[in-house]
Amino acid sequence: MELYTDYNMIAHCCEVKSNGDQGYEVIEGEDTHVVHLGRKKCTCRTWDLTGIPCPYAIKAYIHDKQEPEDHVNWWYSKKACILVYMHKIQPVRGSKFWKVDATHAMEPPEIQKMISRPQVKRTRKKAESRKREGVWSVSRKALKMTCGHCGAPGHNQRKCPLLNKSKEPVEDVLVLAPRDSQESGVFMPTPGCVASSSQ
Repeated sequence: MELYTDYNMIAHCCEVKSNGDQGYEVIEGEDTHVVHLGRKKCTCRTWDLTGIPCPYAIKAYIHDKQEPEDHVNWWYSKKACILVYMHKIQPVRGSKFWKVDATHAMEPPEIQKMISRPQVKRTRKKAESRKREGVWSVSRKALKMTCGHCGAPGHNQRKCPLLNKSKEPVEDVLVLAPRDSQESGVFMPTPGCVASSSQ
């Protein structure tokens, strides 16, 4: 009855046109449906599936001066409900007393080998991690990068501005030994410095 009430409210917004027979053209906005009251059919197929007149059939019955509620399928009636539950439910013994016929057993379908190579790895979902260490590890997706040196977000230790300042390139300084200390006349560079040719 709740569904019938909702259909009845929708039917008030519809417009109906009759062809003089039992066929009706019901218009709802831009949609048009054809209803045949003799066959109890509508092009929306709701009436066929539910057994309750659809909004377009209700509008056609009102236009034909009939009561739409009288055309609800009989299986919604009290009589149909009583017929279903008229038989008493008899008690049943336990499952170990049931007689099972071996010929009626349902066997699983035969396994058919597919043409392509067998799939070894299963397809993971987007939320799952790619590595497993005891339990599923947390995905690193959408994590913010933090520096291991200064702790600031947005860069790593390799691009840290504080660390790169202390590693500025040092210019090589030429340090030559005095002339009078060298007997051979060859200048000996200080260890760790670049040697230069004698002048």
